[in-house]
Amino acid sequence: MSSAGEKQYYALALVQKLMDHLPSDMRVGLLYDIGCQLERSCRKWNFFDEAVLSRFEFAISVFHAYGHQWPCQVIYHPRKREGFGLLDGKGCERLWSSLKPLIAPLRVSGVHDHPLSLFSDLPFPPVSSTPVCPRSSSPPSGCQVINRFRPLAPTPMEALSGTQESC
Repeated sequence: MSSAGEKQYYALALVQKLMDHLPSDMRVGLLYDIGCQLERSCRKWNFFDEAVLSRFEFAISVFHAYGHQWPCQVIYHPRKREGFGLLDGKGCERLWSSLKPLIAPLRVSGVHDHPLSLFSDLPFPPVSSTPVCPRSSSPPSGCQVINRFRPLAPTPMEALSGTQESC
């Protein structure tokens, strides 16, 4: 990053990477501060095929929607778009804001301290009693640790397949 400000190509790169990992029939809701301009650019400059664009649902984050023209608010406000529920589009900003106090201490700490510092503030799901490694008289090295700390939450791909079946 060489200049200040949000650039559309960062959002486009993230969306392209996301689409590389999703099933071809899954719909995607995009909440972006200038989602109206992002959709217009995608259609005008053919950044994505029409088949991919038809899977996108563009919206503007709630806070920014009121700064847009009335027609834009009516079309792109997440409360008026299907599938967004009560999302306000600021979840990532809240996460980064909550991690902000860690910037100064992590600048001077060693690389080995970074993951511990980041994960100490994040909530983790409860530990599962279901073993990952098979129980035997002499389990392979590391299996006791894996069995003890395996979360109940599904892996991202398991969660993805579950949502796909319920839709």
